[in-house]
Amino acid sequence: MSSALSLRELSLRLGEFELGPLSLKLEAGDYLVLLGPSGCGKTSLLRAVAGLEPVAGGSVHIGGREVTSLPPYRRGAPMVFQGYALWPHMTLLENAAYGLEAGGASKAEARSRALESLRMVGLEGRAESRPAELSGGQQQRVALARALAAGPDVVLLDEPLSNLDAKLRREMRGELVRLHRDAGFTAIYVTHDQEEALSMAQRLALMQAGRVIELGAPRELYGAPSTRFGAEFLGEVNWLKVEAVHEGSPGHVSVKTALGEVSVRAPERPAAGYLLGFRPERARVGEASGEALRLHGKVRGVSFLGGEERLTLELPGGQELVLRIEAVGARPGSKLVGYVDARDVWLLPGD
Repeated sequence: MSSALSLRELSLRLGEFELGPLSLKLEAGDYLVLLGPSGCGKTSLLRAVAGLEPVAGGSVHIGGREVTSLPPYRRGAPMVFQGYALWPHMTLLENAAYGLEAGGASKAEARSRALESLRMVGLEGRAESRPAELSGGQQQRVALARALAAGPDVVLLDEPLSNLDAKLRREMRGELVRLHRDAGFTAIYVTHDQEEALSMAQRLALMQAGRVIELGAPRELYGAPSTRFGAEFLGEVNWLKVEAVHEGSPGHVSVKTALGEVSVRAPERPAAGYLLGFRPERARVGEASGEALRLHGKVRGVSFLGGEERLTLELPGGQELVLRIEAVGARPGSKLVGYVDARDVWLLPGD
């Protein structure tokens, strides 16, 4: 069975910027999120898949067909933009049916499929309304309904929630996840928002400077990143200087730091210098019962966050770490003993 989307050594050039070459594959029903800082090539990659940017090399395959040289309307990969791009003088039904009629479908067929797509997004009762009568979130649903009406192989979503306020954006995330689960469409979703990416993706592709540098399930990339950039871009992280690395048990190494030694998974690639890292929320108060990175120092600052506290911990050598721990009533100036389980600590190249 052919994949829904396959990019093979795809590359493009926009002025001095180069994207790729990169290869990606999506199976039917996949939901891939492209995440990265502004200018890393997320939207350019999406536009190349849609046929809106010419490629410099490689090929694009959608639904088992090579579409590299085909125009956008023949690719089966509609794009949902930030600005909705709805026709203000048309009803929602007419907006949803527009692409189908332009593609040669009969008016009756186009209306039937458009009504079904509006039903999928919960707007069948507003079919005769016009875009100006809707909220921003509802307009975004219409844009998605228009894309789904054509029965596409892949839906391309370019930061579709960026024009919504924070509360509505969170609500729409859940709506999109539900709609994808119910309708089972295949999608590539572009965002620069880490929380949005982690909460929505089945698979997450982290991009930097025109390359995909990490690819996997969100929990894997967040909990066990393979690059320093990935660790820092996906969330807050503490780094410790590595003084020495020795071979340990199979697949592990013993790492010496200012806090002592800990056995961790061996890094994927060798490097001239390493850093030991962990997420602030992985810290625990008390003595460790197993293999762990042991923490001890003086509390310099405390922020109460309800069920937890955010501490600044000064180590004996003067370095400060940030910890998010259960609310234990820690006070500035007090001493703290804690640990991070060895499974939650990573050894990564320092570059």
